[in-house]
Amino acid sequence: MRRPVDHARGLLEKARRDLVAAEAIRATGEAFDMACFHAQQAVEKALKALLALDDVAYPLRHDLGELVALAAPRWPLVREAADAIFALGPFAVAVRYDATANPSAEEAEAALATARQVWAWAAAGLDAAEGLPRAEPD
Repeated sequence: MRRPVDHARGLLEKARRDLVAAEAIRATGEAFDMACFHAQQAVEKALKALLALDDVAYPLRHDLGELVALAAPRWPLVREAADAIFALGPFAVAVRYDATANPSAEEAEAALATARQVWAWAAAGLDAAEGLPRAEPD
């Protein structure tokens, strides 16, 4: 059976790769819809990583509302960023299929800022979960 910290580490790495993709796409000055999609995916996976750290079962859906509801009691920073996280919801599906969904460069940058922030919280949580007191070198 996989340890919660290992599960979280895997999700966080997937979230990091979504961030890499979002940053690369944004840098082209085109396809901001896809940059927003990958930012949403990074947030979704980072939230799931936080839940995995606490061994909390999470839904296998793209519903950020459910993830925030599960994570906020354990991770207060998620509660504080809920509005920014919820703003990414339409990027899970709508931008992939709705030809009229065309986020601006500013919307893409805001989505990426939220994704970077949530990823950093999850990374810090993972570091804390893995952190053992270490002796200082002699």
